[in-house]
Amino acid sequence: MTEIRDRVPGTNVPSLSQHGASWSRQTGDDGGLGVGKSGVGGFVPERLRAAREQAGLTQRDLAERLLHATREGWPGDIGLARAAQDVDNVRLQITDYEAGQVTPRAEMVFHIAQSLGVDVFDLLDPQTPYTLETLRVRRGLRQTDVVDRGLGVGRAFYSRVERGAATLADEHRPRLAEILDVELADLAAAIAGGQTIGSMTATKKASAAKRRTRAVG
Repeated sequence: MTEIRDRVPGTNVPSLSQHGASWSRQTGDDGGLGVGKSGVGGFVPERLRAAREQAGLTQRDLAERLLHATREGWPGDIGLARAAQDVDNVRLQITDYEAGQVTPRAEMVFHIAQSLGVDVFDLLDPQTPYTLETLRVRRGLRQTDVVDRGLGVGRAFYSRVERGAATLADEHRPRLAEILDVELADLAAAIAGGQTIGSMTATKKASAAKRRTRAVG
């Protein structure tokens, strides 16, 4: 059984971001994607390993990139021994991710994708449903983060929108598209449901290819 956590047992790793998110599991409703409070549903360990190797990085290289990306000023003046311990702790965590022993949560998947220079969707099963939830996870956001960025609706209401139990008014959709960094048409597709991230990605690639062909012609 895959465990859902972001912390190596017995280690003490500081906060990931200014929002107080840490490597350890968060308490309360984090709006996680399909797997409890923290794990990202659809995450494929083999895809992470393939993306890392494609980037020419070792697990230690990726660990260092993650630390630089998620801790302002790291390693700063913490000392060589502590910095080395931090890298080792994160490397072990990456090992667990790639072995399928641990499922990372949204913020971590986002930082991993950024560190590897890939899209979050590249680390997920192509059959993962294309929904508002997956778009939010793609940006490494919690439902609270979306609401706090000026969506114009409350957290409880937005949670219902993601579940399909409430309808987001047209006036709020442009702002949500900005927050999730998608086109309005893609947002509409996510709200409507019935698509997968694989089918949406394939459609975008085909459209981009057509645009390139027209530009060359």
